[in-house]
Amino acid sequence: RRLAGQAAKQNADLAHELELQAIELEQQLEESQALSEEIEQSAEELGERTAAAEAAEQYTKRVLDSITHPFVVHDADWRFRSINEAAAAIFNQSPHASHEPPVGRVLWDVYPDIVGTVFEREMRRAATERRPVTFEAFHPGRGEWSMVSCFPLPDGGLATQWTDITDRKRAEEREHYLARASDLL
Repeated sequence: RRLAGQAAKQNADLAHELELQAIELEQQLEESQALSEEIEQSAEELGERTAAAEAAEQYTKRVLDSITHPFVVHDADWRFRSINEAAAAIFNQSPHASHEPPVGRVLWDVYPDIVGTVFEREMRRAATERRPVTFEAFHPGRGEWSMVSCFPLPDGGLATQWTDITDRKRAEEREHYLARASDLL
């Protein structure tokens, strides 16, 4: 009887322990399910945010590509971050064109011929002074005049847009020489 009583007490203790473990397992299962639901919800939110970010990126690309003048964005380290279609077309015609697109590359490495020119000086001035700068400059490599507008960006980068003004400059030069010839005559 005594052994049976001890065995019964041990069985009762074990049953109680099993009951406590069952309760703990139920709590862990509930926590696991709650975490699983949170993860699922987070994954859905991440998917929605990713889709929204992709849509925003596509929208931005369409806006940039709708700009008919060449337009590029550089980061604070002068790496190309964005190039619209008009700029890409010009870059593809450049003697510096490579199979590798300029995005991610440093402006001064891609176009070393503008280092030390009015292009570099004015672009750096816009970036340093953190204010828009517009200037006209001749690019001897292309034989073209450009009117360039640089706009500092909040992250330290620079947005640059330019227009080919070669025809206007040639017309001004013709007028100048005609006026001189007229004066001489």
